[in-house]
Amino acid sequence: MARTGLHSAPLAHKTIKTFPKGTLRFSLGPFNDKKDIDYTLYALNSILRCV
Repeated sequence: MARTGLHSAPLAHKTIKTFPKGTLRFSLGPFNDKKDIDYTLYALNSILRCV
């Protein structure tokens, strides 16, 4: 699961200088494995190369 935004913590985002855009947060579950994480990192890397 992935979620974008301020995650109900705008003051924390001001502190880490990510306000007002926020961040991208990933949540892992008991059924995720290394393959899932590797695929996610590959996809993010591909997206960021296009920006």
